[in-house]
Amino acid sequence: ELDKAREAIGHAVQLQPSNEDVLLTLAKIQMASTAPGNGAPQDSMVTMHKVLKLDPENPTALYYVGLEEQKNGRQEQAREMWNRALAKVAPDDPLASSIRAQISLLPKAAKSR
Repeated sequence: ELDKAREAIGHAVQLQPSNEDVLLTLAKIQMASTAPGNGAPQDSMVTMHKVLKLDPENPTALYYVGLEEQKNGRQEQAREMWNRALAKVAPDDPLASSIRAQISLLPKAAKSR
């Protein structure tokens, strides 16, 4: 199943390399190939960065790239990305809940400004 999905989305990316929705689907398929708790695979993060180049305010890409920033010790960059993402999603959106949860996990020092 996953191989078929990867093949289909790969074809879609070739046809529409600047389509955000296609790229987000590719990133999600790339993430599905990783065991839970292992973080996002590098190929999915490369894809998320491509999405941000097309749309710097894409909330899904901001969320995942923010996770990467946090994982790499860049707490303030993660906070900035998540705050931008929060501004783009409805308060009751499940993504908003995930973003708020991640912000709450940031160290106290990173919260004070």
